[in-house]
Amino acid sequence: VSAYSNLVYAYKGKYSLTGSFRIDQSDLFGTDPKYRYKPLWSVGAAWNIHKEDFMHDISWIKSLKLRVAEGFNGNVAKNALPEVIASDGSNTVTPGTTFPMLSLKTIANSGLRWEQTRNYNIGLDYNIFKNISGSIDYYIKKSTDILANNPIDATKGASYAVINNASIRNNGLEVSLHADWVTHKDFNWNTGIVLSHNTSKVLQVYNVSITSASSASSYLSSGASN
Repeated sequence: VSAYSNLVYAYKGKYSLTGSFRIDQSDLFGTDPKYRYKPLWSVGAAWNIHKEDFMHDISWIKSLKLRVAEGFNGNVAKNALPEVIASDGSNTVTPGTTFPMLSLKTIANSGLRWEQTRNYNIGLDYNIFKNISGSIDYYIKKSTDILANNPIDATKGASYAVINNASIRNNGLEVSLHADWVTHKDFNWNTGIVLSHNTSKVLQVYNVSITSASSASSYLSSGASN
């Protein structure tokens, strides 16, 4: 079962508010209901500054928009589930004799949760003079319960399993600039440039060493929370 809603409100062409909401009730997000029912959402606001009265005398600014947004989204593992995943095939016991078989892909992980990401963004879109446009964005992105392969106790039936492994924070700045110098039906000349800087920091790692494989195995069995 999935429900989705998207709302937009604009006032006088100057101000706007946006919001979206989604909830998914699927076993792909884990067997515990508290993981399945967590909603995904985003909210944002924008201000068209160039439409304000105090901007009318500034002719070289054609468009100027300030925007802010915050959101929360999730991601599921494509190759792991709370149930066992296996593929079918054939096994040749003796020449000319085959039997159907299953090959184990991933073991069951009842404690599997979806990746969760919280986003914050503030940006400025501009169009100045006659032919120059671009944007400036600053963002913070924090991801928890990152899915990754991790060593486990081999007696569980596999050497590695996908678990919720780490937490990471990214923050950065992006600046873009575009200029149309010549626009003609037979010839166009434009220039574009994008500058970006990103800082990524690992905040937490559950377990990445083979010496702690038994701990990861216990995690799979109990579904313990990080």
